[in-house]
Amino acid sequence: MPARALTVILAAGEGKRMHSVLPKVLHRVGRKPLIEHLVQSSLKSGLGRVIIVVGHRRDMVIESLVDYPIEYVVQADQRGTGHAMQMVADYVGNYDGSCLVLPGDAPFVRPATMRQLVEFHEAGNYAATLFTAEVADPTGYGRVVRDASGDVARIVEHGDAKTEELEIHEVNSSIYVFDYRQLAYILSRLEGDNRQGELYLTDTIAMLRRTGGRVGAIKAEDPVEAMGINDHAQLREADRIYRERQPPEPPKRSRPQIAFDEDEDEDEMDYLAGATAGANGAAGVLEGVEEAEPELDAESDVDAEDEAEAEAEESPLADNED
Repeated sequence: MPARALTVILAAGEGKRMHSVLPKVLHRVGRKPLIEHLVQSSLKSGLGRVIIVVGHRRDMVIESLVDYPIEYVVQADQRGTGHAMQMVADYVGNYDGSCLVLPGDAPFVRPATMRQLVEFHEAGNYAATLFTAEVADPTGYGRVVRDASGDVARIVEHGDAKTEELEIHEVNSSIYVFDYRQLAYILSRLEGDNRQGELYLTDTIAMLRRTGGRVGAIKAEDPVEAMGINDHAQLREADRIYRERQPPEPPKRSRPQIAFDEDEDEDEMDYLAGATAGANGAAGVLEGVEEAEPELDAESDVDAEDEAEAEAEESPLADNED
């Protein structure tokens, strides 16, 4: 039986570092909004129902996706990713199953990867599963700290990391799969005890661990899949990667061509319909070749066949004049 999951895309944020009137998720990679890449991949994954959390300039986001069979949840006050999922919980109600959560600024996540995450999560009977990436420079990313069994013990933000934790190069992509019932229970207990007073989805990982839940992780084979977009420099880099990875366009088919020499026989050139003969060997198109019909002298009232018979009666020899 194919994997099934509720898919939630978080797209309510403003994206202040983009310094734009556009919501961050409407900035384009490969001439397509970031959010549209995710919506298309989510629908292609075949996991099922897709919900998008909208907030900042939500009318623009909804209008950009009018052709897709998706649902919307409004986060009127953007109080963090944990708060966004609380809005989803209010909307969804009594759902039982896996829940895939995606940030709206990650355009490279493939449908196959989405299915793989859900299948891994359910096979391991995890409370939550993270999609992680090994990066050369983890500066600014939340580090993934694993326990002796290989499960995730916690996520440590860069600013809170100890010296040994700063040496970790496996980072959190903010892509998760949750057991929805366990997540809903934890969401109701989230507290915004931080400087911003926001509710963070990352805090649910440690809380699930404390309640006895196991947290697994799949490391991306291609780190680009875990790439998020936070500023214009990253947007340009994502656009470059996207264009480089597009398959080459097939060569355009051209019609056969024929070139004429300067001394080409004029009768043969006339025979090739559509040919363009130039004094310097211009090329002509070989197409629809037909032999031209002989023309009658416009000034003669004599049918061509009768004229030929009359000439034959006068002389048995053909006239050899040029």
